[in-house]
Amino acid sequence: MPPLLAAALIVLFEALAFGAVLPVMSYYCQQLGGGPAMVGILFALVSAPKIITNPLFGWLSDRFGRKPILAVNTVGTLAGSLLWGLSPSLAWLAVSRATVGVFGAQAGIAQAIAADSSPPDRRAASVGLLGAMFGLAIAFGPPLGGWVGSHVSYAAVGWLCAGMQAASLAVILFALPETRPRSAGRCTSCGYNLRGLPANRCPECGTPFDATAEAGPASAGARIANAEAAEGDDERPATPVWARGPVVYLLIVTLALTLAQSIMICAYPLTGQHVYGFSVRQTSYAFALFGLVGVIVQGGVVRVLTAKIGDRRTLLTGLLILACGFAWLALRPDLAGFWISTVLMGIGSSLATPCVTALLSRRVGSHEQGALMGVSQAVLGLGRAAGNSAGGALFNVGSSPAAFAAAAGMSVVTLGLTAAMRRRDGASRDGGAPVRSEPRA
Repeated sequence: MPPLLAAALIVLFEALAFGAVLPVMSYYCQQLGGGPAMVGILFALVSAPKIITNPLFGWLSDRFGRKPILAVNTVGTLAGSLLWGLSPSLAWLAVSRATVGVFGAQAGIAQAIAADSSPPDRRAASVGLLGAMFGLAIAFGPPLGGWVGSHVSYAAVGWLCAGMQAASLAVILFALPETRPRSAGRCTSCGYNLRGLPANRCPECGTPFDATAEAGPASAGARIANAEAAEGDDERPATPVWARGPVVYLLIVTLALTLAQSIMICAYPLTGQHVYGFSVRQTSYAFALFGLVGVIVQGGVVRVLTAKIGDRRTLLTGLLILACGFAWLALRPDLAGFWISTVLMGIGSSLATPCVTALLSRRVGSHEQGALMGVSQAVLGLGRAAGNSAGGALFNVGSSPAAFAAAAGMSVVTLGLTAAMRRRDGASRDGGAPVRSEPRA
């Protein structure tokens, strides 16, 4: 199976599990004695551990391969879903959410697989495909979860999620080829950095130096040249990916965007339940509409727009639409306005998210994609944890106007940060030329 297709299926199954709990979380929390603020905490428990664990898993995937680390992650999230199904109390539900958070690094590693398998100028389209799978899952996952929650029980949704994750594990074990680059100046056995070393063997593990390069150059000069010519290496290769100026700026943009989106993710089902009187099934339909819009946009519109106007301008367009959707919902419109806001939020999110990821991926070489995506997922975890908690707290204090006004404000901040990005290597040329992979300090 092509690695990008396998990565898309993994994202699909994991996102189906994520989407299935979205319409049920607030109702299950209420059944076990929790309120809106606790709903925000439960969402945050999924996100907060990623701040530490996702960079770790990303680094491990660079060193040991994408496939084994993905398998470990999926076994962990499967265990968390089983805990949901067995939860007798709110405390156990919190443990189940935290377990999913600790091991939920599949998205970042799937993005690294997409980067491994795509040339730099096609990464936005590849990431867009993963985003389309996420949108497809959000279109079908919430109705599945809502149906199970309405007709069986809220706890049974955990067993549904465990089934999805078991399918994901099967894809990883039996269909996913390894994509971790085997060159770029690093030992394939231990990952030791061999740049500039004239020795014939890796000083860390003793692997013959010729075995570290795909072409197997014979001379020491050729070996060193191969090590130094890694695609997209930074001008200062010893600098960690998270400490490079262009990467840091884009990570700040990612954090601001994620804060806005995460406030919405928590406040949206609470708004349906408490403001519009939605049942679990109606809330699931709202999420399904959001996801369906994502499928349409990320399945094709992103590719067309980025080809015509570039990733940065597409990102700006998405942020503007997203801010409009949040602002309209903050005004507590009638039911028709609620659905229009949902469509606007779906379009904005689906345009913005893959463009930020693509801009980031082109700032480092192929051998650093796992580390970069791990750091990126940690930033996402921080933004989601803070945004989910803020969304629940703001809704608890000021209902939907406070929560969505805050989300709109963060979208405007993100828009300003993106507009102020320095023009590097043609990143914002009028012709929409793609960002080059060589970052500059």
